[in-house]
Amino acid sequence: MNAAAVKRLLFFTEHFRMAQTGAENDIVTLCRAQAGRGHEVHVAAHTASDFSELTVHLYDETSDIPAIIDHVKPN
Repeated sequence: MNAAAVKRLLFFTEHFRMAQTGAENDIVTLCRAQAGRGHEVHVAAHTASDFSELTVHLYDETSDIPAIIDHVKPN
C-alpha cells in the first residue's frame, strides 16, 4: 500500500477486548484487519486489553475524547 493510501483510523468503544461474543469481538477483529492492511489504527476505550499491533488510548471521561481526536488526527 502506498503512503497516500494509508489511513490513520480512530475507533471508539467502551471496552476493547475479546469477549465471549458480540460487538466487542467485532471491533477487535475489524481493527486488527485494518492494521493488517497497513493502516495506522488507534482505539479509544474506557477499558482495554493489550494488542501490540494497535495503539490504544484509555479515557476516564467522555470529556477526554476531544483531546484524543486532536492528538491522533485521524484522516
